[in-house]
Amino acid sequence: MIDGVQTAKLDLVPKDPAVRNNCTHMTIWVDASRGISLKQSFYMPSEDYRTAVYTNIKYNQKVDEKPYQINTNSKTTRDEH
Repeated sequence: MIDGVQTAKLDLVPKDPAVRNNCTHMTIWVDASRGISLKQSFYMPSEDYRTAVYTNIKYNQKVDEKPYQINTNSKTTRDEH
């Protein structure tokens, strides 16, 4: 359980040895009903680890595209290829 949400805990190990040089394994907690990762922990060969916890998740909503618009002017050309 994470914040009252029933989760499935997955412990994943990379198959590729090159990837294992950077991350020995990762643990992911997934809200099984929504299919959303709520927490992720990545473990390094140096025994350091990094954990990310996600809260206030919103999904299936319209994305505000304005911050991603490309500024153009009269000299701007477009290549449609």
